[in-house]
Parts: sequence; structure tokens; C-alpha cells
Amino acid sequence: MTNKEREKILREYYKDIQNFIDKLTLTAALGSIPLALGYVDKVLKFGFWGKFLFVAVNIFAVAVVVAHIIGAIYGKKSCDAALANEKNAEKYGEIQEKFNKSVNWNFICMIIGYLLIIIYLTCGGQYEI
Repeated sequence: MTNKEREKILREYYKDIQNFIDKLTLTAALGSIPLALGYVDKVLKFGFWGKFLFVAVNIFAVAVVVAHIIGAIYGKKSCDAALANEKNAEKYGEIQEKFNKSVNWNFICMIIGYLLIIIYLTCGGQYEI
């Protein structure tokens, strides 16, 4: 196997993995918002910090979606600029990378927040977070 063939295979794997991660984070963030709305009546019984955590987790979910959209916009701009041999391509790519990192961090915070709420509810909490 030549280096070009190996590189081509690795790029295909990278694209497949990145597509899976993008679909997973976006689907989870979009799906969590309507699910969370179904639990508002239980959250109203929480204390201040429980309500704060619930709101923060949903803000993280919205941030995941918004960062995905903005990252995709700058990804398209980066590709268009690179195809046109413009100097802005690298700058757009760096901006896209920052939004991709934002997606990852917001998604991690969202998952941790939901896990904290679930643990509290299943371990016998009396709605006094």
C-alpha cells in the first residue's frame, strides 16, 4: 500500500468518524430540549440550584446547536475561499475549528449536567437541589 492510498483511506475514516460525531452531538442536543420541557413540572419543585442547573444544561444544548450551525457556515466559507485560492481560507478554517471546540465543550457540559440531575432524581432526592 502506497502512502497516497493509505492517506486516502485515513481521510475517509476521518470523515466517517467526524460525520458520526456531528450527527450524535446535534441529534442529542436537539432532542434534549423537547425532552427537558416535559420535565419542567418536576424541575419547579427543585431548589434554586436545581433550577439553575436545569436552565444551564438547556443553554448548553442550545449552544451546541448554534455552534454547529456557525461552524458549518465558516466551514463552507473556508472551502469556497480555498477553491478560489483566497487568503481568507485559513482564517475561516481557524474560526470553524474554534466553533467545533465550542460544540465539544458545550456538549460535555450538557451531558454532565443531565447526569447530575438524573443521579439526584434516582438517588432519592426530595427536589431540594
